[in-house]
Amino acid sequence: MVTRATDQAESLAVALRDRGAVVVELPVIAIVDPADEGAALIAAVDRAVDGGYDWIVVTSPNGACRVVDALNGRSFPGRTAAVGPQTAESLLHAGHVVDL
Repeated sequence: MVTRATDQAESLAVALRDRGAVVVELPVIAIVDPADEGAALIAAVDRAVDGGYDWIVVTSPNGACRVVDALNGRSFPGRTAAVGPQTAESLLHAGHVVDL
């Protein structure tokens, strides 16, 4: 059972099929813009850039992409943590240091 969002399920489904699995795709999430169009995230990232937070912790590649977009090329003076290598890669690819 692949429960990823429809537009993110294909690579995992193919890898499983290549290994002989019978795959059922059943997306249980959809990646959509927040109701506030990202205003809360932008405000939090602005505060972080201004030194208001010691850490930014990102828990998914989707979240990492949103944080990178909100940073808009600015650096963060604190430390950054990423849950998992793909999440870290999203941040590293954009030029951000991942401390944990």
